[in-house]
Amino acid sequence: MAGYPEYYQRAIDAYEHGIKLVLGPTGLGKSSSIPDVVHTNPDRKFIYMANRKQLLEEMAARFKPGECVILRRDLEVVRDVLLTQRAAFEALLVDPRFKSYLEQARQRSRLKSLEIVAIRRACQQVIEMTKEERILPDWLSRYADAQARIVLQAVRWVLQVTRDENEQGKVYTWLVNHPVVEALFPAIPFRRRPEVRIMLVTLHKAFYGFFDGGQMRSLTDLSAEKRLVVFLDEFDFLEHDLVTLICRGPQITDPFAFMANFYRAMAHHKLPKADFPLHPNIRKRIEKIVEIIDDVQRKKLNYPTINQFTLEKTPAPANQPFTPAVFRTQHVISTNPLYINQTDRAFQLEMQRNNPGWLPARWLFNAVGTATTRTIALLKEMERDEEVRYWEILRQCFNNTDFFDQVAVIPRLPRQQQTQTTQRGSLLSGGYDLFDISDLQQRTDNEEVEVQYYQMLQTPENLLHALAEKFLVFGLSATADLPRCIHHFDLDWFDKQDLLLPTTDEDRTDIQLMSAQKAKQRGGHQMSVALVDGLDKVDPVQERLSQFLKAVADNDEFEKDRGGHRSQRMHRFFSSLFWLLDQGGERPRQLLFLNTFHQVRLLFTTFASHAEEAGVYQVEPLPDTSWFDAFTLTIAQRKITVVFFNAELATRVRQSKEAEQAFTRLFWTPDPVIVVTQYLSAGNGVNLQYTNEKGGPAQDFTHIGLLEAPYYFFTNPDPQEQSFDDVFAGRKENVWYQAKLFCAKLISEARFRQVLSTINRPGEWNARYQQGTTAEDCLLNQLAIFIQALGRVERTWDETPAQVALLSPEVFRTFQAFMGDKYETIREQHAPFTSANLQAVFNDIARKTTSFEREARRQHDTRLRVSNNSCREAIQDLVIRLETVRSQGKDLAARHDWEALRRAVLRHDFHAEVVDRYHCATSSPYYAHGRLNLTPELELLPLALTIPESRIFHLDAAYAIISGNPVIRDHFLDQGYDLQFDHPGSHFFTPYCLQAILAGAIGEEAITALLDKEGITVESLPDALFEVADLCIATKPWFIDCKNYNDLTLDRFSLPIDDPLSHPSLNEASFTKHAQAKLDRIQHHVGPDGKLIYINLVSGQERPLGYYTREFQKVTDFHEAAIIVVQGALDRQTPNCYQSAFTMFLADLKKALHPAEENEA
Repeated sequence: MAGYPEYYQRAIDAYEHGIKLVLGPTGLGKSSSIPDVVHTNPDRKFIYMANRKQLLEEMAARFKPGECVILRRDLEVVRDVLLTQRAAFEALLVDPRFKSYLEQARQRSRLKSLEIVAIRRACQQVIEMTKEERILPDWLSRYADAQARIVLQAVRWVLQVTRDENEQGKVYTWLVNHPVVEALFPAIPFRRRPEVRIMLVTLHKAFYGFFDGGQMRSLTDLSAEKRLVVFLDEFDFLEHDLVTLICRGPQITDPFAFMANFYRAMAHHKLPKADFPLHPNIRKRIEKIVEIIDDVQRKKLNYPTINQFTLEKTPAPANQPFTPAVFRTQHVISTNPLYINQTDRAFQLEMQRNNPGWLPARWLFNAVGTATTRTIALLKEMERDEEVRYWEILRQCFNNTDFFDQVAVIPRLPRQQQTQTTQRGSLLSGGYDLFDISDLQQRTDNEEVEVQYYQMLQTPENLLHALAEKFLVFGLSATADLPRCIHHFDLDWFDKQDLLLPTTDEDRTDIQLMSAQKAKQRGGHQMSVALVDGLDKVDPVQERLSQFLKAVADNDEFEKDRGGHRSQRMHRFFSSLFWLLDQGGERPRQLLFLNTFHQVRLLFTTFASHAEEAGVYQVEPLPDTSWFDAFTLTIAQRKITVVFFNAELATRVRQSKEAEQAFTRLFWTPDPVIVVTQYLSAGNGVNLQYTNEKGGPAQDFTHIGLLEAPYYFFTNPDPQEQSFDDVFAGRKENVWYQAKLFCAKLISEARFRQVLSTINRPGEWNARYQQGTTAEDCLLNQLAIFIQALGRVERTWDETPAQVALLSPEVFRTFQAFMGDKYETIREQHAPFTSANLQAVFNDIARKTTSFEREARRQHDTRLRVSNNSCREAIQDLVIRLETVRSQGKDLAARHDWEALRRAVLRHDFHAEVVDRYHCATSSPYYAHGRLNLTPELELLPLALTIPESRIFHLDAAYAIISGNPVIRDHFLDQGYDLQFDHPGSHFFTPYCLQAILAGAIGEEAITALLDKEGITVESLPDALFEVADLCIATKPWFIDCKNYNDLTLDRFSLPIDDPLSHPSLNEASFTKHAQAKLDRIQHHVGPDGKLIYINLVSGQERPLGYYTREFQKVTDFHEAAIIVVQGALDRQTPNCYQSAFTMFLADLKKALHPAEENEA
């Protein structure tokens, strides 16, 4: 039977460069076969790259000493040399040859760190900070890294000064073969010594670069070896790792100031010297960059003399809130049209082109962005090829500025590829620039705007392209063939570049035969599937535990849980635990995956004493486990060992024999053992096999739990908790992935424009990614993570007992959806690379789905559809009757019914006479604690029946935000209004009642509570205006229309009519028309002083406050406004906080209500 060595060899014999996917299940031998390939090809050199140091250590153990080198972190390298070769290092420092050339290097570079005193000081700092081998805090770790780089930089500079073109000089030869130098720069022996066959390097190290004795190398120029072979392990997850590295890497923070410095230095001071810089090609490139800025000036824009921006003083059109951004690849996308009106002091941004001479602002941004990109590219090439000139020009342009340090640490850019003909190609090959322009909405200086610059010149695709066009690159992955847009290399683009090598029928056959052989050796047992969700409240132990977990979720030390996901995570952990106790058999060993185990770990630390006091469970920390968190949990008179383990801990354990033995001993117990980890560990290649007390081969876990679906594919930067750099990097990363979705035509341009205008508040992005046109991409990303996780328990080739996968309902539904006709082609293409366990999971889910569908046909409750239709008809008739109340003052019973119905629904009074009369409530045995299992046809199913067409609806979601605001919460409770559907019965409101009555009533009542807290009294409306608005401000003809829209609905208003998400009634034209009609009715009743005020309860975005005339012309003064729009009162992320627009509105309203107090103040 052919294996992976033959798989690799076929590609090596056939191709010199390109990307060859190495597919197949986890644990089949993709990595372990690499030594055979290296030994079979003595005429080639190899590089193995992975995203975790642990994988490098495992690979190094497969080679003999001297066959491979590992490129470790700079700090580790310097520390190890100082600990093991200190005398030799000191001898090198005092050698006259080294000292002489070090002085030459210092004179050339003018770097003060190139002095013996500075090197010794840095060495001492490294020893002091690492002597206890503890994990350093981030700030100290960065400082220690900087000290290590001083040492390495000094030796590197001496090597470069002594190096001649042929590398034959005596001093260079002495240095480059010196044991200390080889230890400091392991890439040197890899390049120069034939016996060193393979270099092992982390992605992080390869990205930032390493020195090979000749020059600095990185992903853009990995090696001078023409026949190099590169292995990229965990290939499917390297794209996101690269995005993280790129976005967290340095960039030019202010391109306008950067180019101003460069232009003045070059155009005014250096280029007038005819032979500057003694290099014709560099001079030509500088002249072309300067020409870009000269062209700006020919357009009569006085840049760089003027270098600031202000906002137009004239009001913007009503339909253009000022949140513009300019996104640039080879194409430019602006969220709003912007024009430049040059004044004496600034470039004033105008949203209407009142002067035909005003240039589009994006033209200036494009010019400066292009000049910045070309300048960085030139400087980074000079750093590699002309380092002396590089340092000189850097000093000439940016001395004593932040730009000097920023340029120095920017990674080298890939060389320019051929011109791309599409937006997608332009983005993947060249990255993007984004100028984000935000109105600060300041009262003290209403002209000031902030221009934030985001730049991503490197991309995962252009870095991989740089490798694949030179070398043969193997991408090792179990899931890389699943087509996705984000968190995945765009393999289709590589295919069109003729760089993706084919997977042959022979490849597929080999993998299938290996998988079959492995399954046979494991005993041929089929993995089965079990569903786990909540606790069984019929069981007294689980009911008591459930009440305790509810108390924990309400505790101030527990994070706010608006969506209920954190609480659900705790319930599912214990649900899987009880399943294991009841049905896990003897000595069960479970590997349990969560998005994060933070909340579960709190139950074993912060809240452990509370649990013991309540008699729910007991926790005892296990001894001799300082490397990780391990506990003995006693519950229901049973003992369970629980270990919390992530990728970082895995690295620590694998690097310490003592820690590894301690981890193994955890399994030497007859009690169940649960290892709790996170999905991130699956993507990092963390393997957690164990051995029993008898020794022998490593064993796989008997059970695996996938207890929730990955949710965060976009980061949600938090300026309150994170540093500016982390927030900035998160925003860059988010824009990259949204741009990929746009360029892949998965979202519309209108949606992309909205995204660019909400870059600072991406809270809704993850929820929307799971819906609509991007839902398929999300599902395949989740599936890839699940497959990787399942692979963690299918590593060994030895006899393995039957295994069980415990799945939460949403994980089950993801697999269920993948089994549908829509994904048949993808399933067929992936079939040859599907493991026996994964195929068994697919088969069992298919069987269970068939059974559930059969049960659904037998048990479905169709009464809700009838009740909902009756409710709709009755309420719509009531709405028609309300018009009679307004126009004629008759049928006042209709108003009474509406108000009574609203109160009853807020109180969850399912048996009120008015609720019954309007068919607003119904019942079903399948309703339980605010949850319904509904089909699109409104058929109800038992909660445990999971079929593709049904979804679990959480009725409590309507209260998720307001329950986190104490003012609103206390107001609701004082009025007898519930904030949760926690009743034990079977009654619930119909979907139409929830939408037409409850949602609006919640918004109205919550806004009433906020206004009351601010001392603003409201009163009921006269019959003539009943339900034209909701509230009237006491003593004033100012009427409030309360809304409870979510952000998706708010964003829909600005979509063009041809957008897929456009709605016939939720658009600006419809809103304007209805607002004017309402205002006319108000002013007809109360006179011309009447105002219509829209207040929407919650927004996840900072949205502007709008003051408008009846014709929707924007005004700046409250008194001039006839229509006022507050798009959000509360901040969705922090419900205790007001949005700034609501704060400003309240201030204006109070001033208008109490002008005398304002004058006295």
